[in-house]
Amino acid sequence: MADSINFGRKARDDTERRVASLTLAGLLRPAYAGVFQKMSASKNVAWSCDLPLDGYNRHLEFKFWRRPVRTSSNGERLYYRGRLSGLRPFFGQCDFDLFAPADKARDHRLIGTIDLHIAVLNMTVMDFTRADGARRMVGLLEVERRPAEDGE
Repeated sequence: MADSINFGRKARDDTERRVASLTLAGLLRPAYAGVFQKMSASKNVAWSCDLPLDGYNRHLEFKFWRRPVRTSSNGERLYYRGRLSGLRPFFGQCDFDLFAPADKARDHRLIGTIDLHIAVLNMTVMDFTRADGARRMVGLLEVERRPAEDGE
C-alpha cells in the first residue's frame, strides 16, 4: 500500500518538475531588472515594472504594493506584498511577501522568494537616486536553479 502511495506522489512530483522546467525555459539569464512606475488607479500604493525576457516568454510583470497594518500597540506598520505575472504555463501569477532584510546596515530594499521546486526566484526591490536627484525603484529577479536530483 505504501509503495502505491509513494509511486503516485513521485509521478505527481515528476510532473510538477517538468512543467516548472518548461516555465523556466524562457529565463535563460541568471538575472533580470526593470524600473518601477507608480500605478495611479490603485486602492493601496502600488508599483509595477516589466522585466523583458530572452526566451519564449516576452516579459514578466513584477508588481508590489504596500498597505498600512495596525499593530497590537495601536501603532501602524507597512505590509508589502509582491506579484510576478507571466510565468506560463505553470503559473498565471505568483503572490509573495516582501520584507526588509534583518541587516539594517543596507540601503532601503525589500526581498522575497518564489520556490518552484527546481529553482528559486529571488525578488529584490531597491531604492536609488538618478543623476537629476529623482528617487526611483528598481526590481531585480534572480533565477537560482537547483541541481537535478538523481533519476531525472
